Amino acid sequence: MFPRTSRYIAVASGSDTGLTYDEAQLECEKIGSGLAIVRNQSDHDSLINTINTSGLLQNMLIPKWPYESLYTRVWISGKKTTGPWQWYTGETIPNPWFWAPGENDYVGTACARVVIELNPFLLRDSDCGDIMIKLLCE
Repeated sequence: MFPRTSRYIAVASGSDTGLTYDEAQLECEKIGSGLAIVRNQSDHDSLINTINTSGLLQNMLIPKWPYESLYTRVWISGKKTTGPWQWYTGETIPNPWFWAPGENDYVGTACARVVIELNPFLLRDSDCGDIMIKLLCE
């Protein structure tokens, strides 16, 4: 776990095998929180500050665009099953939100992530069974 630098805390899975979305949520619950929720611009700014100051970017293998590395994808709160996107609390995520262009179009169950080598750290949709090494908790 990285030091808390804002309302969010960056967490590494502790394993090179990484975590699915549901496993990441359980990791956040172990420290008394949930995956990071980004409700407004202030939260988004705080999330960016955490990414930039927590040490999350250190010792990362960052590939050249357009490829993503397992080490650059980070779980945050956001899941869609049959209805609208929701935070882990059950609140509906407003649309449009901080989605990257071409995202928020996943068919079926999807979960939210950010790709930290891409600025401004916009949300991307992903299969909930995908593996991420890092996560952001509240």
